[in-house]
Parts: sequence; C-alpha cells; structure tokens
Amino acid sequence: MRYKNESEPFIYLPTGNIYTLVYNKFKKHFYNKNGKNTQIISYFTFRRLWYEMIPYLKIQPPASDLCEVCKTFKTKLVVAKLYIEEYNQIKTQYNQHCNTAD
Repeated sequence: MRYKNESEPFIYLPTGNIYTLVYNKFKKHFYNKNGKNTQIISYFTFRRLWYEMIPYLKIQPPASDLCEVCKTFKTKLVVAKLYIEEYNQIKTQYNQHCNTAD
C-alpha cells in the first residue's frame, strides 16, 4: 500500500509486521543462505540500517476505532494532566460523551 506525503511516497507493510518479526524473518533467510555459524547483524543495527537505507518502507499503524470527538478528548486529557481541575472537567465531559455513544 502506498501513501504520499509532501516529500516522497511511503510503502506500508501490513500492520502485523512489526520490526522484530521482519528481523526474525531476515535472520531465518540469512541463516538458510549462509549457515548458522555465520555472524549476523544485531537487531539494533538492522533497525538503524532500515531507517537509513529504506526510510520510505514503514509499518502500517493500527487503525483506530475512536471517533474524532474521542480522539480530541484523549489529546486534551494528555495535555491537561498537569492541571487537575481542568483534567477532571475534561474527563467528566469525555465520560458523558462515551455514555451517550453507547
């Protein structure tokens, strides 16, 4: 799946493909080709090389089932954590929204 931003198109791997899973597939393929006794790059090197050499290849983020109002409330709650009164007020509004949505 391809998406385009201002700079270049991204290629997204399916959501289930996390970096460790891709690395483990890489290791399996590498060892099948080169034998178990061959030294392989570490996971951290694999991630660094991924970001440097193929930054356009990304993992598709999981879809959210939250409505836009819920997303807005969640963002406001994160910001308001420093101010307990504001946080409680937003939390109450969010809970009311959730109750009406059910």
